Amino acid sequence: TNGNVALSWQTRGGRTNIVEATTTFPTGFTNVTGNLIIPGYSDTATNWTDNGATTNTPGRIYRIRQVP
Repeated sequence: TNGNVALSWQTRGGRTNIVEATTTFPTGFTNVTGNLIIPGYSDTATNWTDNGATTNTPGRIYRIRQVP
């Protein structure tokens, strides 16, 4: 929407997630966020928006990494 990419995913509260992206899948993933600390203790939906992402060339592939 408006040039942005909105990501939504299921995760567990009390965990830290990091959004990573690459333009050279399946390699080359780098962090596009810092630590996203998810509050609570149960399964939850969370989201993050990559502002201006649709103007990136070439396109990005995203993944969510959980860290202890």
